[in-house]
Amino acid sequence: MATRHNLPAPTITVLALAACLLVLPACKKTTPPDYKIYQNMGAYVKAKLIDASATLRTDMPDKFKNPETQYIKTLKGIVRLVFGSKTLQVYLQSYASGKIAVGSISQFEVPPGSGTYTDCAFLVRPAATIGGPLMHGDKRAAMAGMADEFSMDFYNYDTATIDMDKFFSSEQIAKLNEGMALVKDYQITGDDRGKYTAYLDPYKSAYRLELKAPKTTDESVRKAYFDAALQAFELYQDAYFAALANAAPDNDMTSIASRKAAFDTYFNLVKANDTALKLGNLLFGKDDIPLYFNQGFWREGFYGTN
Repeated sequence: MATRHNLPAPTITVLALAACLLVLPACKKTTPPDYKIYQNMGAYVKAKLIDASATLRTDMPDKFKNPETQYIKTLKGIVRLVFGSKTLQVYLQSYASGKIAVGSISQFEVPPGSGTYTDCAFLVRPAATIGGPLMHGDKRAAMAGMADEFSMDFYNYDTATIDMDKFFSSEQIAKLNEGMALVKDYQITGDDRGKYTAYLDPYKSAYRLELKAPKTTDESVRKAYFDAALQAFELYQDAYFAALANAAPDNDMTSIASRKAAFDTYFNLVKANDTALKLGNLLFGKDDIPLYFNQGFWREGFYGTN
């Protein structure tokens, strides 16, 4: 492109990352089937949240109050090329309960009303009274040059007050091991594993999923990957929500204060290093990104008890 050499190096880097990490359905003549995995994942987390007595938050930013409002973004420049569409719809649903400070589901549909989704990210962060890890995951569709990827983990953001084995118990750990076994052939290994999230290494669990779809034109092989990824995801959801249901509230003020401070430290690392957040600035803009990311998805500053 004629203007490429006029761009500063950081801008070129961000755009290159955008081309690597976001979806480019328009760059392929045909988009291979995704077997509705993005819709299925979102629906499964939502059902689990509702079963856990979580309800839609009333403090969401007006632009993301779901389902009362729709957030449709008109795309420009490189972002339009990235998504291959003039418009994109963001679905952001966020829930809370006595045990859950925030439970969020984010999905992108490109273009709006098409039924084609490019991403499903989800988060469940317990209230500070609960001695359990936060759950976060992101399923991204494939693009030219990169495979379909899915990452998910239980982040122990305060090892001083959170015992992973105690939280899950042997019964739920068995489910996690079953899920890991289903996708062992798809786990990313070597230098590529965790290369974008090295800053979170101290918080990662032994049950981390970091999956890449096989590079093949054999649709039966691709479907086997999608089926295994969804089954593992559901087992992980089942294990986490069962553990959360069994967790007794901890009213020790020292422990609660420790979790509040520890989460702030964790989230400050995310804000400073998260690649998706850098790319989100291109998509949402400086005014909307804190509404979507900080207030909407993560519910920064709220701990379930204040």
